[in-house]
Amino acid sequence: MRIKITNGVPERIIMNISEENNYASKIIRNIGSTQAHCVEVMRDLREKKIITQREKDGRKVHIELTDKGKEIRYHLNAITTLLI
Repeated sequence: MRIKITNGVPERIIMNISEENNYASKIIRNIGSTQAHCVEVMRDLREKKIITQREKDGRKVHIELTDKGKEIRYHLNAITTLLI
């Protein structure tokens, strides 16, 4: 049985950011939450210096993890691995 401890929207956003998956719209679709809620959470993550974002290709918003965000993702992965 797998225990899922990292089920909140902030955790899911952090875990879904990757080189191939770095546009806000794509991340929002993948985590299955509302756009309004995800935008609010992403704003909080930006304020806490966990992600950075910039407009790219017109309306697309490019999202990246900061060093702090990468460290958080590393620890979330470690926790998930321990719970399997």
